[in-house]
Amino acid sequence: MVGGRVVVVSGSGRGIGRAIAVRLASAGYRVVVNYKRHDEEGEETMRLIKAVNGEAILVKADVATADGAKAVIDEAVRQWGSVDALVNNAGLGIMRPFVDVDEGLWDKVINTNLKSAYLLSRFAVPHMIRNRWGRIVNMSSIEGLIGAAYNVPYATAKAALIGFTKALAAELAQYGITVNAVAPGLVRTKMGMSLLQVLNVREEDWVRSANTNG
Repeated sequence: MVGGRVVVVSGSGRGIGRAIAVRLASAGYRVVVNYKRHDEEGEETMRLIKAVNGEAILVKADVATADGAKAVIDEAVRQWGSVDALVNNAGLGIMRPFVDVDEGLWDKVINTNLKSAYLLSRFAVPHMIRNRWGRIVNMSSIEGLIGAAYNVPYATAKAALIGFTKALAAELAQYGITVNAVAPGLVRTKMGMSLLQVLNVREEDWVRSANTNG
């Protein structure tokens, strides 16, 4: 029984984050749905949560910034008194040859995928320590394990997220807080399908290959 525990899911306006938010809501969590830009995506996630009789609030914020991350955690605490769980799902992948990756693009990808996890955890962990209980799940990627051509910043951030997970887990275990990472492969999301377009791979060929290898 989750007993109305409060979970923040960053980047939950669409894709994997949306699926996680809806599933946790259906399991009884009070969900903070976070998105950065597109109102209609956040609203659709809220509609799906209501369809499973879930309880949620919507917070529009850029969690790659300290002000945005703090606003999300503060709103969870204002609404429900604490933060019990955190899913660091916010992500961005922009495929580009390494020689064309300028500092601005590097920072944008690293901040979205890695710095956001640090910031949200930094603001959420004190509440978990006070409660002597917490759950943090960081969404890494198979690219963080094996790398990927033309996606160096993304693979770097996702690899670093695994190190972040291990170190934070070792530090927070004494407070009853677990920290884990998940490393999905390619998923049929907006970002995932854009990857196929860049690689010039047809979706039906990818599905056929996945079924054969799986």
